[in-house]
Amino acid sequence: MPLLAFASDDVRPEHIKKSPMPPSVPNGPHGTITSFPLPRDSEASVSPTVFMAKWDPNRISTPHYHSADQFQLVIDGQGTIGRRAVAPYYVHFTRAYTPYGPLVAGERKGWTFLALRARRDGGSQHGSAAMEKLKRMPNRRPFQVSKQVTFPLLEHDRYLYDVPEFKDEYGLFVKMLALKSHGRLQSPSPAMSDGQYLVALEGSLVYGAKEYRGISVIFIKPDDPPFEIEAGSLGLRALILEFPKNQ
Repeated sequence: MPLLAFASDDVRPEHIKKSPMPPSVPNGPHGTITSFPLPRDSEASVSPTVFMAKWDPNRISTPHYHSADQFQLVIDGQGTIGRRAVAPYYVHFTRAYTPYGPLVAGERKGWTFLALRARRDGGSQHGSAAMEKLKRMPNRRPFQVSKQVTFPLLEHDRYLYDVPEFKDEYGLFVKMLALKSHGRLQSPSPAMSDGQYLVALEGSLVYGAKEYRGISVIFIKPDDPPFEIEAGSLGLRALILEFPKNQ
């Protein structure tokens, strides 16, 4: 069954922790990390991780990489990723072992973003030693792609559109969807992927007979059937983020 991986309606104080600072800027501006405890199966290849990072203005993360594929989705504020200015709803995908950054939170109010992974990750790898290690890694396939997503007006009952920049031969995609109040839409099959995240951004989403407002995230495993997406009383704007099949 698809897993409720994050719901802003259900955030409690114990879910919010001070964000660790990267070694390169130990005394810089701070922030918080909000995440829910998710089930962990040591034998499972797919292991979802979702957290919401809220950074104080001007916080910096130096260029780095991860050992797992990752989506990042800006949901509030402004900043930069590399040379690109970003704002809601900027989507950034990086394949494992692909360096990116620096990340800089905006100077006025900082920013908030979601980080989403389908497989376990050993943490961000910063600094010259990590980059030298990367150069010696065999069979690495660096790749990243990003796009500022803007939802069109909903003129009928629903829509489901591709964001065409996100595409590769292994199943990567991003789709935007909108539903009127209590509308329904079936997600694409996740069978040929490493899993999908349904990220509810505006309106409300029904899951397990409960209506969730604000930011809510559902993880759909590769062996799950297509998920029946149901909008709540406020309608729904959401993204479906599919991870490419691990090679």
